[in-house]
Amino acid sequence: MSQDYKAAMETLSCFPIRIQEANFEGRIGATIQLAWRHQRDFDLVKIRSDYPPPLDSHLESRDFTHLKLEAEVRKAGESLFFAAIAKTRDTGIHSVSRSIRKRDKEGPFAG
Repeated sequence: MSQDYKAAMETLSCFPIRIQEANFEGRIGATIQLAWRHQRDFDLVKIRSDYPPPLDSHLESRDFTHLKLEAEVRKAGESLFFAAIAKTRDTGIHSVSRSIRKRDKEGPFAG
């Protein structure tokens, strides 16, 4: 993980970022909880505890990018929430189902 990227995102969001290991169900690898949404004084990135360090860095960077996008739209006064209806959710799942089956067969860290 880039400490410079983390520091830049802390400056942009105006909150420190804490990183915590977590035990997730299913295929969740990481989540971010934004300070302003959770009424706390820090942003929290939770990373799946059984992932290898190179994947941790990738997931941290991905969630820092989510934080960057969120902070930018909030500062512009254009923050929006998006939700999927059942049909679009099913379409999305179907579109990646072949890749999911392949990963399930080969394991998450294959190749």
